[in-house]
Amino acid sequence: MRNRIRKIWKSEDFGFTKATDNQVNRFLKPGGQFNVVRKGGRFTVKDIYHWLMNARWGVFWTLAVGVIVMVNLLFSVIYFIIGVDKIEGAGEIGVSWAGDFATAIFFSFQTFTTVGYGALAPIGIPSNIVASLEAVLGLITFSLVTALIYAKFSKASVKLLFSDNILVSPHKKGKALMFRMVNERTDSLINMSVDVLVAETKLKDGKFGKKYDMLNLERSNIMFFPLNWTVVHVLDESSPLYETSCNGFKDSSLEFMIQVKCFDSTYSQDIYIHHSYVSEDIICDAKFELMYGANEKGVLEIDLTKLNAYSLVVDSEMTSV
Repeated sequence: MRNRIRKIWKSEDFGFTKATDNQVNRFLKPGGQFNVVRKGGRFTVKDIYHWLMNARWGVFWTLAVGVIVMVNLLFSVIYFIIGVDKIEGAGEIGVSWAGDFATAIFFSFQTFTTVGYGALAPIGIPSNIVASLEAVLGLITFSLVTALIYAKFSKASVKLLFSDNILVSPHKKGKALMFRMVNERTDSLINMSVDVLVAETKLKDGKFGKKYDMLNLERSNIMFFPLNWTVVHVLDESSPLYETSCNGFKDSSLEFMIQVKCFDSTYSQDIYIHHSYVSEDIICDAKFELMYGANEKGVLEIDLTKLNAYSLVVDSEMTSV
């Protein structure tokens, strides 16, 4: 069944180019994003929502607070131009421009957040018109920010950690490529499946061509994922990387593109995760160290700090396995 799937994949287009004038470093960034720069596209208002949804929380909060502060500073300038004397409860006016501008700022924030009017209130038509517009803008702004916060919190996300390296390890009577992954969170991930696509760059007729192969995996799916999962590709006669030496791995231009699919019980939906390794990430004649064990109470414990832990294999171990 697995061979049949591999043949189907090989007859299809993976979505990447097969020939370029210059060499492509990698198609996927280590974090799983496509390593493609788009030119000539138009950035519309609708794209802002998509960008904010994918922005990190630090960037989102910085932008949200920055926009609110800038808008209030703009309205503060307007109130200052109209005159602080048009703000009831402003206190002493004209003592200093800094004091008057501070009053305008406080009044602007109270209007924008709709917490006023207490001590400060607008006087006259110009101030009331500007205050009304700012109050409406404040309601719209906080509604949008609240909606975005809810959308970002409810967006499904998985903290799946991958080992930094992909190892060439002893396996049964031969060797195998291995990498491993672990769920950093305690939420339940089930029905895990993984596909590994390897792309090799070759120079032919002055162009850099790409050769793609789906790698057969010793186990491509698991039912439960409470511990770590070591993904294994046996380097046998059916492997496109068969008889590739350690120097061959290092000297070749390989990229291993990984797609993981799982069902997250927290969000009750399927989630896809991508990752990528390149030739420089390959370590030969090494094996991963065990990440988990049972404590004195008989409960399994997994040490996430050992995700990248491996030990080199001596020649005697290689020949005895």
